[in-house]
Amino acid sequence: MQDVAVIEAAGGQLVLTDILGRKKRVRARIREIRLLEHKVFLE
Repeated sequence: MQDVAVIEAAGGQLVLTDILGRKKRVRARIREIRLLEHKVFLE
């Protein structure tokens, strides 16, 4: 998903919300966050 504005943990899942308010639930966990590159890697 591109243009993610918010990542929330919810019951073993992550809820990704983009800049238009669209939401997507994924079964994943955060593997790595690269702040200087503005990237979040999930597994």
